[in-house]
Amino acid sequence: MTVPSTDLTPDGEVVATAPITLFGTDNPVEVVARATTIAGSLADVIKQRRLYKHIGESDHVFVEGWTLLGSMLGVFAEVEWSRPIQSETMDRSGWESRAVARTLAGRTVGAAESMCSRSESKWRGADDYAIRSMAQTRAVSKALRLPLGFIMELAGYSATPADEMPDKPAGRGASPSRDIGPVPASGPSLDQIKARLLEVASEHHLGAAALDLLIEDYVPKGATAEQVKEGLILLGTNIGRGKHDGGVPPEPPKAEAMTDVEALAAGAALVGKS
Repeated sequence: MTVPSTDLTPDGEVVATAPITLFGTDNPVEVVARATTIAGSLADVIKQRRLYKHIGESDHVFVEGWTLLGSMLGVFAEVEWSRPIQSETMDRSGWESRAVARTLAGRTVGAAESMCSRSESKWRGADDYAIRSMAQTRAVSKALRLPLGFIMELAGYSATPADEMPDKPAGRGASPSRDIGPVPASGPSLDQIKARLLEVASEHHLGAAALDLLIEDYVPKGATAEQVKEGLILLGTNIGRGKHDGGVPPEPPKAEAMTDVEALAAGAALVGKS
């Protein structure tokens, strides 16, 4: 049973107020039950939409998954500020940001600061706007992680957002990135192509929603298994060559299909070790 908290008016009148937790109750048993229910629904969406990345020994969720979790509980993060990092050398320049997580009633439940700089190998040659955007993304994810991280753990994912993790983590508990195996003599399998495509899209900062839209442009409805493979290979190759960035409309594939030899060569490059 939920026991409402009380407050006093200026006239000394005792009034009931809503529970201070995000779950509409201060009963610990009910809090755990509701958090577990939310975690189950969240896990299903994250898995279906592939809003996570396997890094080291754990699965880490992208910012879209964190904002989804926040919306389930009426918690929304907004960037409070972002500013350039002062540095004497270009290779140390970057951006830092602060984000605040609040309820719809305006109550602050989390806040965090984060940064992204060219000292990170992945961002060494990136444009300023992309580095600033990543600093904001990291701050938003972290601000939501502070009050909601335990629910993400209940869902079976790491409480550390994917955008805070290096591609190749080092140190205790680290493991090398997954190897999807060599290319079979008959060409890459569909599962291999899909797995590598997700990795390439992540490396180029394409979210799951943007990737789905691109796939629709490259794989026609009613396509055969081979047509699906060819379309995904072509898409992955174009992403790898920098032809597609997040939010940029794709160039329609050429009408003439790749030859078997070209498709196989592109497939080998796509699923080969990076």
